[in-house]
Amino acid sequence: MKDQLLRFVDEGRIARWAVVITLAITVLLTAVQFHKKRSDQYTPVNNYIIFKSSFHFLLTGEDLYALHPETHFDYYKYSPSFPLFMAPFYALPDLPGVLLWNILNSLLLVTGLLRLRFTDKRKEALALLFVLLETATSLQNSQSNGLIAGLAVWSLVFQRDGKILPGTLLAALSVSIKVYGGLTILLFLFDRRWLKSLLAFGAWCMLIAALPLLVVSPAQLQFLYESWGRLLSADHDASTGISLMGLLAPWLKFSSLKAVVTLLGLAALADYLWRSLFAKQVDRNLRSLLILGHVLIWLVILNHKAESPTFVIAVTGAMLLYAGGPKDPNWRWMLPLLLILTCLSPTDLFPKFIRDTWVVPYSLKALPCVVIYCYSFVQLHRLKKAAA
Repeated sequence: MKDQLLRFVDEGRIARWAVVITLAITVLLTAVQFHKKRSDQYTPVNNYIIFKSSFHFLLTGEDLYALHPETHFDYYKYSPSFPLFMAPFYALPDLPGVLLWNILNSLLLVTGLLRLRFTDKRKEALALLFVLLETATSLQNSQSNGLIAGLAVWSLVFQRDGKILPGTLLAALSVSIKVYGGLTILLFLFDRRWLKSLLAFGAWCMLIAALPLLVVSPAQLQFLYESWGRLLSADHDASTGISLMGLLAPWLKFSSLKAVVTLLGLAALADYLWRSLFAKQVDRNLRSLLILGHVLIWLVILNHKAESPTFVIAVTGAMLLYAGGPKDPNWRWMLPLLLILTCLSPTDLFPKFIRDTWVVPYSLKALPCVVIYCYSFVQLHRLKKAAA
C-alpha cells in the first residue's frame, strides 16, 4: 500500500486529483458553514456578507467604513475599489455566492501551486496537503486570504514566464483587497525589466483606484479613501494579532514594542532582499520563489491584525521555501512543528485545554512561521555558498 501511494505521488498523478479534492473540500466546508448557528441575528457567513454588501453601500453613496448593523457586524476594511469586484456576487443568493467565493479562494491558490511544477513530486504533494489544511480554516470564515495567496503565487508564475502585464495586474489587485498584498511587486524588482514592471504596477494601481468613479463622484471617492485611511490608522493602534508581536507581548511589556518589532521586521525584510539581489549565482526562478515565500511569511508574522485564517498566506510561503528549495534535514522538525501548532491547533484534533491555556493566549500558532522565516536566511546563505 505504501509503495503504491509513493508511486502515485512520484508519477505526479496527485496533481490530477488536487483540483477535484480541493473542490470536494470546498463544497463540504461551505455546506457546514450554512448549518452553523450563531447566538445573535447575524449569518455564519458574516465576512462574505460584508464583502457583498459593500457593493450596495458604494452604489448608494454611504460610508463603506462605518458600521452597518442592519446587514452585518464588524467593519469593512478593504479599498473603495473592491466592492466593484463583488458586483457579480451581490446579484447571487447567499448559498451559491458563498460557494463560488470559496471556490475562487481555494482553486486560485491550488492551481497556482500546481502551475509552479515543482520537480520533487513528494515535496509538492506535502506542500499541497499543508496548504489545503490551512485553506480549510480560512474557508470556514469566508475570508479572502486564499485569494491573496493565490494572486501572489500566480504573480510568480507570470513573472517566471516573463509576462509583466498580467503579473503586475495581479499584484495591483492584491492592493485593492489588502494593501500589504502589493508587496508581491518585490518579485519583479529582481527582473531585468524591473523599471517597466514598476511602471506597469503603478499604472494598474492608479486605474484600479479610480474604478469607483464609474459609480460615485470624485468628492465621494476622496471621502471614501480618507475614511479608509482613518479606519486603518485606528485599527493599527488596537491590537497585536497572532503575530511576532503577539508572541512577544506577554513577555516584553513596554509601550513601544509594536514600533520596535515593526522597524526590526522592515530591516529584516530589507536585509533579505539585499542578500537576494547579490545572490546572482542562485538560479533565477529559485531565487524568485524563495523571495515570495519569505515575503508571504513576513506579511503575516508582522501583521498586527493577523488571525488564524490569515495563516494560509504564511503557510503558502513556508511551502514555497520547502518545496522549491533543496533537500534539507531541518525540515524534519520544522514541518511537524508547523503542522501541529499552525495547521492543527485551531481544529478539534488538537487538545482544547492546551489550545485555550497556551496556544491562543501566547499566539503560538505564529511560532513555527517565525522559526521558518528566520531559517530562510540560513537557507539563502547555504544556496549562495553551494552555487559559488
